[in-house]
Amino acid sequence: MKKSILLALILVFSTQLYSQSKTPKVKIWVWGVLQNDATENIVPTTQFQMRAARIILLGNFNSGIGYHIMADMYDQGNMRPTLMQAWFSYKINHYLQMRMGQFKYPFGTEAYGPLVKWKFVNPSFVTGKVVKSLGKEGSIFRDIGVQFSGMAKMNKDFTFVYKAMVMNGNGANTFENNDAKDFVGFVGLKLPYNIMISGSFFSGKSDTTENAFATTVQIDTKKYTAKVEYISATNSMLVGDDKTKAGFFAHVTYKITKNIEAGVRYDSFDPNTAVDNNSLNRTTIMAAYNFGGLNRIMLNYELRNKDVDKDNKWGNLLTVLFQAAL
Repeated sequence: MKKSILLALILVFSTQLYSQSKTPKVKIWVWGVLQNDATENIVPTTQFQMRAARIILLGNFNSGIGYHIMADMYDQGNMRPTLMQAWFSYKINHYLQMRMGQFKYPFGTEAYGPLVKWKFVNPSFVTGKVVKSLGKEGSIFRDIGVQFSGMAKMNKDFTFVYKAMVMNGNGANTFENNDAKDFVGFVGLKLPYNIMISGSFFSGKSDTTENAFATTVQIDTKKYTAKVEYISATNSMLVGDDKTKAGFFAHVTYKITKNIEAGVRYDSFDPNTAVDNNSLNRTTIMAAYNFGGLNRIMLNYELRNKDVDKDNKWGNLLTVLFQAAL
């Protein structure tokens, strides 16, 4: 599937690149953090990190085809570019749109939006340990495939939204190595007062069969946001009992002034629901100053509750984010 998608991308770009109605937009994101980990015997305790340095090219063709290419120039400490996203889309109408290429699969909501719009520096445990690795351990919330999406306004107060994606299931920037494809489905209902109720489902097969589902209730306004999400994933093991991992998070944020925003999130994750007393739990306190646009400094303080081993207690974590989005 990957070769077919790349050939299609090359064909679209080569035949229509010079017939655009608008000049392509170029965006640059730089994302760096300072962290202090209070866990005992952790070295280094304080460190600077570069999380991302991304270049984005996006635009639309005259025929109604949109495109989006994003590369990260900082790959886990290696100064080499990594392809994050490369896709083109066809918009037929509000009810039906198609996207093809490499992009985020529509499962869960916390990390689905752009990195520069995340409400907290680090995603919740269940987002990082379930959503990030669907179909392939160590992924980047993305895979290669085809997605159909759309919305239907039922009346002035209710709007139905859907997304359905078929993907390789091997993660981003990888070749296809099996015939089985993964499926991701998302449905949502927009309600009055900026409330949205949604659910998503994943079904895939790599080394084992994996099924996951997520349910979300959220409120988004210019002044405040609130969200609760529960996610569960089950692996059908070839030998032994099935393994289920599950977790949830709940957060609220509030803009105190035009530039200052504060929030709090609680999240919990159980890596194996058949085992007692193994949950990860934390409370994250957030404060951010917005300089305009998406440029900001954000502080997160994580109150963590988990034994690393019998001798060491998992300490709290302070993270300061420095973000520039041009």
